[in-house]
Amino acid sequence: MLGKRILSAIIGLPLLVVVSLFGGFIFRLSITFVATIALFEYYNAVKNMGLKPNTLLGIVFGIPYLLFFRNNFNYIIVYISLILMVFLCYLLLDKRYSVIDTAISFFGIFYTTYLFSFLILLRDLNNGNILLWLVFVIAWTTDTSAYFVGIFFGKNKLCPQISPNKTIEGAIGGTIGCTLSTVFYTIIFKNIFYTFNFSLFILVLIGILGSILSQIGDLTASVIKRQAGIKDYGYIIPGHGGVLDRFDSILFVTPLIVLLSMFIK
Repeated sequence: MLGKRILSAIIGLPLLVVVSLFGGFIFRLSITFVATIALFEYYNAVKNMGLKPNTLLGIVFGIPYLLFFRNNFNYIIVYISLILMVFLCYLLLDKRYSVIDTAISFFGIFYTTYLFSFLILLRDLNNGNILLWLVFVIAWTTDTSAYFVGIFFGKNKLCPQISPNKTIEGAIGGTIGCTLSTVFYTIIFKNIFYTFNFSLFILVLIGILGSILSQIGDLTASVIKRQAGIKDYGYIIPGHGGVLDRFDSILFVTPLIVLLSMFIK
């Protein structure tokens, strides 16, 4: 398993670097592709719960939202309202879908497509490429630190009914490791490229909040998988599972970094 994880990282990391450096339409198209797979994974998961998500409508409205995404509040509100109305009208026209089926289908667009759009929004900001990698640093160092601290020092279970292997010690270790990595990463780019002017307090705050959200994102994905009775969302990434298995934490961290970068100068 560890060997597959390393191999996936060797292949996937350079690809991620290239796509993030290009930005623009290539980055948008890549995120749309990944988000579409994630939406399929989510719908397949909830089918195991005995639900009938409207996959067709989810894909039809999810893909255009990302391809034509604009950082405009009116655009977002109008598009989301349009999706809601279409789903409700479809509920009247097709008796195969219940209210719960419709709600779970609508939620899937929010959980995948909408949250993935923050990656596009972040990349389009000033210093977006550096901020984008800050998200990955937060998510990956939290996961790695929590894993190793949990192995060597973990004794008290964090959420045994959701994720039996996670421990309180691991969660604390993940937060500490993430905070140190966030400070180190940001200071490097501040000194080399003069891109940031965050105080040490803000950097520590970003590390702590980012790590907490990263772990919440991971646990949220685990809740859905446990209720669906599956181990992984998919098998597209060897050693990691599906897209949602790899991006569950990132989807929760990205909005935080977008918010902070917009309001903290």
